Amino acid sequence: MVNTRTHQNRPAAVAQLRGWRRGWRTPPGSEVAVLTALPDPEAEIEGLVAAVAPADWAALHAREAHYDLHDVSTSTRHDTGTESRIGLYAVPDRHGRAAAAPILLSYLDVVAQGYLDHFGPEGLARFVETTEGWETPVTDDRAAPRYPRAQPLADDTRAAVDALLSGLGARILRG
Repeated sequence: MVNTRTHQNRPAAVAQLRGWRRGWRTPPGSEVAVLTALPDPEAEIEGLVAAVAPADWAALHAREAHYDLHDVSTSTRHDTGTESRIGLYAVPDRHGRAAAAPILLSYLDVVAQGYLDHFGPEGLARFVETTEGWETPVTDDRAAPRYPRAQPLADDTRAAVDALLSGLGARILRG
């Protein structure tokens, strides 16, 4: 949830999480890969922490239904000025270590847009470096986005995502 255009949880602040990396996985019953966090004692990832109003927890749990909630309060650095319980939603490890379904380009666009907004081009590069599963094919659904929280993209954001995929040698499927 690094893209604050896709949720109303405020305030949101930049954070670093030790002991986790990212990967693309396919939850049971899903036709698309999702981005998740994976335990890795040697890794550190960047993201956002955001306040969730008590009345909004049910909707957040429904949004993240395929994920388990982990308490990462002690392994997260942030500059919110408050001491709070911090939760991380992650696809359970029992669902394997690889994505069996393609990544939606509209989903990747939203993630990249959030990283560019909050961390700049260097942050987007760190996101790629700390994420496994880039061999997963990518379905180009930009013309008719299938990701429910798809966002309009500026030309420079679209170009950054396209360059990222080209640099990774990604296999693009027409969707």
